[in-house]
Amino acid sequence: MSAAWAEARFLAALLRSASGGDLLTTDEKELVARSLIPGALVSPDSWKRLLMMLLQYVAASQQRPHLTTDALESIQLDSMATDVPIPDGACEWTEDEAAAFFESGGIDLPQRLAEQVLVAAWLCGLCVSPDGVRVDVQLGAATHGQATNAVLILGYGGATLTALRPLVDLYQSRWPDWSVVTTTAIGVESELGHVQLEEVSLSLTGCSKVWVHSISNNGHRLLVQLMQAPRVGEQLRASLAGILYDCGACQKEHLPAPAQIYLQMVALVAMQRGIDAHGVGAAGGSISSLLGPFLEEATARGRLDVSTPDAIFEWQRLHEPPVPVLCLTSAEDSVIPPEGVQSFAQRLRDAAPSRRVCVEMLRGAHARLHATQPREFLRRVEALITGAGPFADD
Repeated sequence: MSAAWAEARFLAALLRSASGGDLLTTDEKELVARSLIPGALVSPDSWKRLLMMLLQYVAASQQRPHLTTDALESIQLDSMATDVPIPDGACEWTEDEAAAFFESGGIDLPQRLAEQVLVAAWLCGLCVSPDGVRVDVQLGAATHGQATNAVLILGYGGATLTALRPLVDLYQSRWPDWSVVTTTAIGVESELGHVQLEEVSLSLTGCSKVWVHSISNNGHRLLVQLMQAPRVGEQLRASLAGILYDCGACQKEHLPAPAQIYLQMVALVAMQRGIDAHGVGAAGGSISSLLGPFLEEATARGRLDVSTPDAIFEWQRLHEPPVPVLCLTSAEDSVIPPEGVQSFAQRLRDAAPSRRVCVEMLRGAHARLHATQPREFLRRVEALITGAGPFADD
């Protein structure tokens, strides 16, 4: 199927009136996932057009006459629903939508709002991995196609392969004979996720030692998925030599609001695709002002979450090999705070008291520690891999 045809189908689904409380059918979601998630099948320009369509769709939905507070209160009174609170954003409804809401006792939110929430959540999901399930493999200089050591880099939400390239260069410069495998977990449910796991596994075949560089919670989640997968997990757990948790991981209680994290991510991806994050739609609104209200609603409805389920952490505690772990964090990290990383590290220590788990502070924004303090960053990576410093044998 062509990417253009798939985009046309997706846009048609966005613009039609939603029915049954959902915007896309399961088949349509899979169609979108198949067509848009694999970055190799869709050009950057095509991806940019889709992102702009989604943003403009949300922007256009806000260009409507507004109801005044007096008008809402009058409809509320006529519906004999003075006990039903007027929700935030109700001024953007039509009179019919407001009447239906109050007459239902506050249960039936406007279908249009439900559609916008779904579009906003889908947009966020697509932005988690702009390169889709692509796996980049850089072979070592003297391996002749087969390395015995490898580094597996698992990207943060919103990371492109290009953005992760400086880390690839860091490892290849320091360990030129090693292979470096790079990918980012997708944010849309699809069977293509299994293809990604298999591709990573194939890329690491024959490696006796694999060092994992996991970035943020997105990298951590993909690492656990890899270890859980049949056959793939057995291979990785058998070759796992050590793990660097770069700006991660942490559990829900330490995370900021999901909408805040996703707004940063979408703005980052928009910038990478050449879209002005401060001038979207006919009115020139910012991504934050356009998506913010819908992402808040998506969070309230349980359609948007950045936290890793507790079951993932529990599985890791029980099954992850007790290899050395280095957690790097920063006081400047606005996504995953140091206290969340410290708590995560303590869970690993409690699960295996003899395990070497070290937490160190560097300067830099989220997932940017390697760029802010490159020498200090490399020095700590070297200590983990060579067994020096806090990782030296007693």
